[in-house]
Amino acid sequence: MSQAPHRLAAIGECMIELSPLDGCSFAMSFAGDTLNMAIYCVRCSDPIQVTVDYITALGDDHYSAAMLQQWQDEGVGTDLIRKIPSKLPGLYLIRNGIKGDREFCYYRSQAAARETFAGAVGDALCEELLNFNTIYLSGITLAILQESGREKLITALRRAHEAGIAVCFDTNYRAQLWPNAAMAKKVIESVLECTWIALPSFEDATTLFGDKTPEHTAQRLRSIGVEEIVVKQGAAGYFLANHDGERYVAIQAVNGVIDTTAAGDSFNGAYLAARLHGVNPVVAAQRGAALAALVVTHKGAIVPSEAMQACDT
Repeated sequence: MSQAPHRLAAIGECMIELSPLDGCSFAMSFAGDTLNMAIYCVRCSDPIQVTVDYITALGDDHYSAAMLQQWQDEGVGTDLIRKIPSKLPGLYLIRNGIKGDREFCYYRSQAAARETFAGAVGDALCEELLNFNTIYLSGITLAILQESGREKLITALRRAHEAGIAVCFDTNYRAQLWPNAAMAKKVIESVLECTWIALPSFEDATTLFGDKTPEHTAQRLRSIGVEEIVVKQGAAGYFLANHDGERYVAIQAVNGVIDTTAAGDSFNGAYLAARLHGVNPVVAAQRGAALAALVVTHKGAIVPSEAMQACDT
């Protein structure tokens, strides 16, 4: 008798991405941190062993329909996507510097995703989360939700943690999305307390929590019960901490960096895909780093599937 696949739910927001071509011309695509992770996780997974569903809210417009079609084409599960009439997806414009660093301008205050967990439909979505084996979200997920919906989600995550469901969390702090840093820290800490795998950047850890070293970040997270930690340090590599100990994972320098958008998201997707297929954390981090190195040599958050080398599963 075949075993059912491991089910992962990714929660968040996908937006319309406009990136400059020349002059006033822009290329349009769809992206969002947790959606990026979901797509890369699917691409690096055997669908017989791992499935990925995306949980968000969309409108009833043309762009929402196009997003839904893209996700389905990528193999992402869409059965729990909420549709809210008269609402629209958020939008952002991206600007890249000469080293691939980027600046964003966001238009998302009325985006449908803010209401993902609103009302009775939101209550039902929270209950659905308890049917998954793994739940993934980010600090951006928390920041964009209406306060009542965010509280529902955090309650659901606590229930999931108590039920043995693995909560995976990337702090992904964006100051402009929060009223102040104190609120962001409080909310993010509440989720870290029920997190199994934490995937923070060291930049976030320094900005929000004042950590001096990746070791300090790992110690802080282990002290509140996080079992597996990957501290991302950009070009400096990764610091891993779990029940097997602690170690740095170095990475090779990447030449030809064009756009660092989704570097962390693609790492997370490949890392989690590997871990869900039974690969050890060190090798999983190496696979994540390899995918991130590929992604940053292309423009946009989601690289063409043909640009990706086959992911080992």
